[in-house]
Amino acid sequence: YKTCIFTNDNDATHFGAFYKKKLIGIVSYFHQSQLDYSNPNSWRIRGMATLEEYRNKGIGRALINDGREFVKNNRGEIIWCNARESAVFFYKKCGFIIISEKFDIDNIGPHYVMIDKLS
Repeated sequence: YKTCIFTNDNDATHFGAFYKKKLIGIVSYFHQSQLDYSNPNSWRIRGMATLEEYRNKGIGRALINDGREFVKNNRGEIIWCNARESAVFFYKKCGFIIISEKFDIDNIGPHYVMIDKLS
């Protein structure tokens, strides 16, 4: 599971969703600026995932909302991510907007940079 470990993983804040003591969803927030939208109060989402049988039940949205509150409480102004093309609709429903052209990440596929400006 080496692909589940990110550089600076120990510096991130990790959120998990549990059902009957079973981990069913995860997301990690890194205090990191986005290169094309530089802001020192930016936080990056990485590793967002929900087990397939628990999708479309609001778990991902709850993880985003909990992370949004965490970021706001830490003076964050922007949350951003490299969203898989298949997840763009989800992030749009959570208030994110696309700020990049489509690009490929090796061995993963097409992505867009998306941001959520907190106010």
